[in-house]
Amino acid sequence: MTLNAENGVEVATDSLWKYVKKYDIPTMFVVNKLDNERSDFWKAVEESKEHFGREVTVVQYPFSEGADFHAIIDVLRMTMYEFPEGGGKPDKLPIPDSEKERAAQLHQELVEVIAENDETLMDIYFEHGELDEEQMQNGLHLSIINGNIRPLFCACASRNMGTGRIMGFIDDVAPNPLEVNPPKTVEGEDFALDADGKPVMFLFKTHSESHVGDLIYFKVYGGDVKAGMDLQNSRNSNTVRLGNLYLTEGHKRIEIPEIKTG
Repeated sequence: MTLNAENGVEVATDSLWKYVKKYDIPTMFVVNKLDNERSDFWKAVEESKEHFGREVTVVQYPFSEGADFHAIIDVLRMTMYEFPEGGGKPDKLPIPDSEKERAAQLHQELVEVIAENDETLMDIYFEHGELDEEQMQNGLHLSIINGNIRPLFCACASRNMGTGRIMGFIDDVAPNPLEVNPPKTVEGEDFALDADGKPVMFLFKTHSESHVGDLIYFKVYGGDVKAGMDLQNSRNSNTVRLGNLYLTEGHKRIEIPEIKTG
């Protein structure tokens, strides 16, 4: 779920949260637009905890906000990411002295909330007083699945600051679709994802572009979906032939031959 750094929790955020709770969806938060002159990261954090519970846990916070936003402090890795003016790949730097106390406190809070949700990690924490990064990632993975932790990150997507770390976290730590509660049909029944089953797609968005036509965004809930494949619409039984398949990265589209479940 994305939060506007200026506005914090909005009406649409609460509406989306009802959907998250109804279907018990593992969730992470991203506070975006930290370069806005009225950005208030900590206000957004407090509002998130008030609306969504103590499970909201800070993993990153901005070194500065507004026009001077250029660095993010990561309390999982205890590193500061400093970005070039145009965004992109950051430099990994030691946490500045002025932020060491706050970063250490948030790191300790993160360690404790991870440990309290796993008996094995709790024993390690009591014995050593710390968890290493691999142990924390494993604990985060399980805690996100169980809804015990909802990690919170920060970014400025328009300047490509922080997005790479978020995508890396999703890839390395967040649960995959086969590990979480199955999606539900319109009748309210569970639909089990089956990577070895017949091709099944869930279409969630249609977008029209001039000179291109209709673009359909979908998730694959079963089997492998391939370009040129004929599929049946479950609502009207019409047969639809798929055109080209793409992965989207912002305005960039990468053509691919197939998409697998998940």
